[in-house]
Amino acid sequence: MALAAHLVAVPHGGVPAPDGGTEQAQTATNQPAITEISVLKPGKNFLLGPFTLTVELDSDNCWVVKGQTSAALLRHEQVHWDIAGLTAYEISRTLKALRVLHVPGLKAEVDATMKRLATKAQALQFW
Repeated sequence: MALAAHLVAVPHGGVPAPDGGTEQAQTATNQPAITEISVLKPGKNFLLGPFTLTVELDSDNCWVVKGQTSAALLRHEQVHWDIAGLTAYEISRTLKALRVLHVPGLKAEVDATMKRLATKAQALQFW
């Protein structure tokens, strides 16, 4: 899994403070659905075949309040990006380890894993 190591400062100098908000910046990410995934049965258990899990920086929803750019703020926003990358790694590792006796069980395990780790990631973003 490849993940960009560092965020960079907002090039356009920032945006006005959002109405009623207290945040100085926001880093948003997207995790598109996994596509082109197969189910394998190399022995008595079913498992997922190779897949690609992507994390994207959602630049349309990333912003910094004008005049608030600082090294400390950029470090803070970097942590949000890092959380997204580490969550994707945990999802990938967990899905690759799944083994079930029946295909419907595999889908149920994938769905439960995605839900559980999405909840965990959301909680981590509010540190």
